[in-house]
Amino acid sequence: MVNSYLSRCGLTTKYMTKSARNDMLTIHAIGWNKRKQDGLHLALSCRYVKTLQKAEAASQKLRDLCSDLDCPEDMVHQWVEDVRQWAKAEGSRKNCDYRLGRVAANNAGREAIRIRETFTSYFCRRDRLVA
Repeated sequence: MVNSYLSRCGLTTKYMTKSARNDMLTIHAIGWNKRKQDGLHLALSCRYVKTLQKAEAASQKLRDLCSDLDCPEDMVHQWVEDVRQWAKAEGSRKNCDYRLGRVAANNAGREAIRIRETFTSYFCRRDRLVA
């Protein structure tokens, strides 16, 4: 958005001196910041209302799930905590598995390139011998 706002100055600043161009862009950037600051309270209040609505919807969904499963809400919170602990314990292992998988993929890629080069050179030789 900032770039599109400042791009309005493009044609007029093209023929200005460097100092005048800097001054013009600075004035426009200050104007952009002022405009943004004037509308910040509206944007933040809208975001706050949307967040509250999403939180209420998630809470209602949790209550519905608890009633469907006939389990108390504290049991669901315990499950969430167990999953978080499991994820923390598995996080370092997952990162290690990812790196090992990447190394294996690189090795497989090198092997595929070697095989392709071997077959390509074989078929090129065969075509030259046949022709």
